[in-house]
Formats: sequence, C-alpha cells, structure tokens
Amino acid sequence: MEVGFNDFHIAVTKAIGIGENPRLKEIGCWFWRFMESECSELILTLPEYDSEFVNISWKYIRVLSILIELSNENSPCPDQNTGLFDFFRPRPKMQLDEPLDYIIHFDHSKLNIDRWQNGILTGRQKFLPFFKIDQIRTFNDSQGIHNSFEIFKAIRQVDLFKKPRLIDLESPKILTLSCIESNDYIKEILLFVDGKMDEDEAADLEKQLKQENISLQLQLIFPYARRAHSYLREVSRKRFSLKFNSRFFCDPNSEDELNLYPGEKEGVDIRLWKYDNFTVFDTNHNLQLYSLLQTLKEDWKCLELNRFEVPFPKYWLMCINQGRAKQWWIERFSIDYPSLVDRPIIKHFEQIISELHDLNWIEKFFQENDVQKILLPKLVGRSGDKLRVIMTELRSYAMILKDSLEFVTETSIHWKDSEPIYLFNGFSIIDQTNLHLSNTRFQIIIPDFIFYSYQPWVKYHTIRFHWSSIIGSARSILDPNYSKHIDQYKALKENTIQEIKGLVKGYNSKYLKKKLVLQEEEYDSTDYDDEYRNEEEIVEIQKNDKRAEARIIQIKSNIHGEIDLKSTSKVYIKRNSIIEAKAENLKVGDQFLLKSDLDKLIDEGDILEKYSEISESIRNYQTRLAEYPELYTQLNRRGISYSHKQYFEQRYIIEKDSMTDEAFVIPKRKNDWKIICDFLGIDEAEMNLAFIAYYGRTKKNRITELYQEIISFFIENEFFGMSENPEILIQTNKIISTYEDIFPGKETAELSEISESIISTIFSELEFAEVQIF
Repeated sequence: MEVGFNDFHIAVTKAIGIGENPRLKEIGCWFWRFMESECSELILTLPEYDSEFVNISWKYIRVLSILIELSNENSPCPDQNTGLFDFFRPRPKMQLDEPLDYIIHFDHSKLNIDRWQNGILTGRQKFLPFFKIDQIRTFNDSQGIHNSFEIFKAIRQVDLFKKPRLIDLESPKILTLSCIESNDYIKEILLFVDGKMDEDEAADLEKQLKQENISLQLQLIFPYARRAHSYLREVSRKRFSLKFNSRFFCDPNSEDELNLYPGEKEGVDIRLWKYDNFTVFDTNHNLQLYSLLQTLKEDWKCLELNRFEVPFPKYWLMCINQGRAKQWWIERFSIDYPSLVDRPIIKHFEQIISELHDLNWIEKFFQENDVQKILLPKLVGRSGDKLRVIMTELRSYAMILKDSLEFVTETSIHWKDSEPIYLFNGFSIIDQTNLHLSNTRFQIIIPDFIFYSYQPWVKYHTIRFHWSSIIGSARSILDPNYSKHIDQYKALKENTIQEIKGLVKGYNSKYLKKKLVLQEEEYDSTDYDDEYRNEEEIVEIQKNDKRAEARIIQIKSNIHGEIDLKSTSKVYIKRNSIIEAKAENLKVGDQFLLKSDLDKLIDEGDILEKYSEISESIRNYQTRLAEYPELYTQLNRRGISYSHKQYFEQRYIIEKDSMTDEAFVIPKRKNDWKIICDFLGIDEAEMNLAFIAYYGRTKKNRITELYQEIISFFIENEFFGMSENPEILIQTNKIISTYEDIFPGKETAELSEISESIISTIFSELEFAEVQIF
C-alpha cells in the first residue's frame, strides 16, 4: 500500500512527542501539496501568534521536510563502505567527539540478514539507517545525527519506510533559516538568523550555499522576528516560509502567499463572509450638505497631502455632535488639521462642520436604534492623534443620550455576547474581517453623508480583502476546492457591485433632478485609508527588500535641503507607525529621520533635557479647568475616579491669581490624567512627558539618565523601527524597575504604564523631515 501524507504526519507527531493536533495537520497538508506541486515558493500564513505553537509548528515542518527528503533516498544493500551509527554510545563531556567513533562497520550479509561489527545482526524487513563511512569521515560534527535519533525511531515505529535506508549526507539538503535557536537535524543546514548580517557577509555566505546541493529552503516568520538577509532567500530549488500574524492580514497582490483562516480544516467549509451586517444610516440631511460634500470629494483629491500625516477626516466628521458649541468644533478642526488652516479648503470644512452640527446625526441614530455596545476606531498613528479629543467628545455625548452605553475594545469583545456590537469604524476592512472570523456579532454603521462622499465601495473592498486568500494564485494551484470558491466569489462580487451602484444612484437621485451616470471602473477604486499595525508595515517594507545595486538618490527635504543618500542607507519612516527601511523606499510626502541624525540628536543631549521638563501649557492646566462650569460633572461622566467633588475641585480647579508652584499637581492615576488631558485637548506626547517629569521631578538627573539608558537600548537592538514590539515593553519594564529611587514600590501594571508613556514620548518627540522632491 502506498505511503501517503497521513503516514508521514503520524511519524512526525511521534518524532516530536505530541498528540494529534488538527491545526498542525492542516499546516502539514498544505506543505505536502506544495512539495508535490511544481510551485517553487509558498508562504503559508496563519492568523494566530502563540509562541508555544510557533515553536512546535516550526519543529513539525522541519521534521516533515526531513522525512520527505529521506523518502527520496535509495535503499541499496549495505557493503564494506557502510556502517551503522551507535546512538547509545556514551558521549564525552569534556571534549569534542569524532563522528567515526560512533560507526559500527558492516561485516557481511547472509540470507537477507546483515552482520555488523561486534556481532550485531539486522534484518531487511524494517527500517534501519546506515551511512557511508567516507561521508562520516569528512563530516564535521555528529550532533545533527544524534539529534535525529527520535526521527529514525519514529520511522521504524510507524513502519514509514519498509527497508533499511542509506542516509546520503551529500544528497540534496534543506537550508533552514531559523529565528529560533535550536539544534540541527540530519540533512539540514541550520542558520540562526539575527538580522545583523551586512551585505558583504551575506554575499559571501550566498556564494558558499550555492555550492551546496540545496533542494529546499525553510524560513520561519513571526511578528518582529529578524529575517534572513534577502541574498540568502533564493539559493534553493523550492522555498517554503511558515509565517504567523497576530491577526488575519492578507496581501491580495502576493502570488506566493497562502493565508489560512482561523479554524480552517481539511474538508470543512471556511466561514466566508457574505457581508449582510452593513448599514448605511439615512440621516435625511439637506441639499446644502450634499453639495458641500460632493465638492469636498473633488477638492480633496487635488490636495497634495501625506495620507499618513493628513488622512481624510472621515471619522472626525462622524463625531460632530451638539455636546459642544458649533464654534468649538470649528476651532478644534484647526487644531487637529493645522496643515489645512492656510488653504482655501478650510472655509469649506467650516461650512460642513456647521451643517453637521445642525444635523446632529448621532442623536437621530440613538433614537432609532437600541444600542448597547459601541466599538470606536482605534487611536493609532497620526490619524489617532487627530481623533483623540473629538472621540472623547463623542463618548461623552453618547453617554448623555444613553448612560448604560458600553464602549468596548477588540480585546474586551466576547463572541458569545447577546447584544450586537455597533462598529463606528466602518472603513477599517482589516478590523471588520477579523471580527467576522472571530464569530463576533456586530453591525457596521456609517452615516450616509460620509459613506457616499468618501468611499461607497468599502463593502466591495472588504469582501475582496476577506476572499483574497481564497482566490489567490497560490490556492489556484494547491487548493482542491478552488473552483467551487472562485464561483462563489464571482457571484458575490457581481451582486455587491450591482447593489452598491443602486445605492449610489438612489442617494444621488434624492438630491439631483438629473441622475449621475456611474462609471464602470469606479468600483475598483482603492481610495480608503486602513490602519496597518507596525508589524504589518514592516512586512510591507520588507517585500521591497530585493537584491539591487546600491545607487545614489537625490532628495530635497524641509530640514536638510538637497541631499544625496545611498539607496541602501537605513532611514526611519513615519507612516501609521515608525518603521526602519532603506532610503530607496522613500516617496514624496514621507516623513523620515536619518540614522545619523538620530545618533546626533542623542549625542547632543537636547532631546534628553526636553524629556525631563514640564511645559508651560501643562503648568497652567488647573487654571484652564477653572474656566469650565460644572467641570466635575463633565469629567465624572467621562470616567474620572474621584468620588468626592469637593476634594477634586480644591485640588484641581485653581483660579489664575491663586496658582503657585506648590499648588501644581498631576493626578497619580494615569487614566485620570488622560481624561483631563483629553478634555483640554492636550496631546498624548505632552501628557506622557509631563506625567514622567512630574513624578521624577526631584530626581531630574536620574530621569535624564533613565531616558538615555532606554534610548541606548533601542539603538543597540535596532528597535526604533519596531515601535510596537512587545519585547520593548518587557525590557523597558526591567530597566525602569532598577530606578527604585524614582518609582518606588511600583507593581508590574504600574511599571507597564510608565514604560508605555516613556516609549510613546521617545517616539513622538523625534523630529522628522519631509520629502519634498524625490
């Protein structure tokens, strides 16, 4: 009977000592199909990241690949040039052992019985590994053979191979690029990847590897793991990468990547999204707002803006409500979008804000819907900074309309919740897809004035993103269900296109006597901003990390003027987050920081001095609070922890004439301080700076020393381009815990809050230049 994948899978699980695991079997099944196919490369991606599962999965794939390679070996009879390997011989503790010391030489054969040195007899009906003595003699280290004992043992236990097999040490090998330190196996060239290899080292190693007979290359990828130099990724006939993401994230344009869905198993239909939980809320707004937004849509396209620095204010406009006066919203927009203040378009926005304030769509929405839980957009990157204050205003106003309302986060969502969660971040296609795949009950809400003026095709794009792995070219070759899925997708795609066209035409006809003709190509527009995580932005940058000759590129920036950069020079680019990249990735409008400028900034010490200072605007925050009537009631509604109104007002509401240095105080609880800063429109960086500086004010030199140590830690470990790497928080906690004189008796949770403040401050205070001409 022919041996198939199930037999190999059982052998692998025995070799690595685990029970049956459906998820591992799914990974192995796709790898098996890849190895049997003509495909030269596959990146198998799982939307889950758990360090224990990553380790066992990596070990599983490595052992499976070795078994497949061994299955291709010949099964000749032993001869005088072969021998067994004595796995049971004690190994020396204090000196290096010689591989030949473990060889048991072949003697002779008789009636299918092989006799070996020391009177050992073996039959030819069961698997037994034997080796060429000449190959063992030139073998540098026996460790890989010793480590493979459990693999050989499992082969024999499950009877995977029926006869003794010659293990040819010079036959095709497997190049394993691992970011996890581990022992090597037989047939493996194991390289530990630390990400610090330079171009010359990589080129030399590439030349050596090309002289080897490498049939397969394996690579492990997970969030923030160091990747092998690009020179080392194409030295074999087939290449397989096992990749883990912290959520489902798919590149629709990747030809070699195959994304598995959460819970995907062989023979079980994937829970594919038909997108029936999307509501465009009819606000019944007036013709004036329609005209203003249609004009804005065209005017915005003509502006040359960095979309990371100045995103279209879709969520900002959705937050406008009558909890604040109209003029407050107009002034707040100028604060959040300063780059638009001197442009003619600012007057247009003021008119739109005025109309939306009169419309007050949020109150209408609550009147017509029984809303219990709301998920708001995440406050990440530069777009998050612009939303921080007005999102707080939305929360406060919504609590006035319904005091039992609950605002949830992605981490607090439980899929068994009985009430659906209303999403106010309807343009985030990645978030929506992941909520669906986690079985969360949710309803997407987008008011009509934003949906039609910004991106009415978001529903189509979400469906395409959700189905992108199913219809990708990798599945077209490897997935036996591909034809069925592609037919489902085509039908859903066509229905969605027709549905959206009908919605757009209906909306336009409501305000225009003459119906607009929708162009066929409009549905393929990708005019929307999605919030990538730092780890995902790093991956996007790495895709461009191809082998190329270094060249000189000329750019002009607002800080450096005209400068020449080597295309391979490292720079830090600020997009949704800060990422490290080669200079060749820069585009007009990008904000960047040269590595040399960062070093100079730290050496000069000015930035360290700034970190230990409290700004004048912070010192006056208590007198600003005194300007608001019924302040305690407003802050209490936002969640401030003070239960005694009199205590709060005596401590934090101070008239200008009564303000002294002794009266200045910042709340001990970080959340209380955040609520006050949000209320006053103080940005997060200034908030964090002040919190650390205040509680370390008696130890100013020590605060400076603390920042210096953390920044040095960032530089040494190249963490400036990994701003959300959890390892940063862990290590920063350890550093801060040694500053007991500044932060005495702090628990881990408190240390984490301080660490997050310091990390946020360090990244936010860096001065980035802007590419003006490339």
